[in-house]
Amino acid sequence: MGHFLRRENVYYTSIKTTIVMLETNGIVSIDDNHNAMYSKREQIY
Repeated sequence: MGHFLRRENVYYTSIKTTIVMLETNGIVSIDDNHNAMYSKREQIY
């Protein structure tokens, strides 16, 4: 469980960085990306 949480945190951090980079370029908005990310995470669980 602990290992999973750490791995998930690293995964989330990389996703967050990607979102920031994409929004800086005006490709996506944070809200749209959060919705997509949550639906993907639900499928993982």
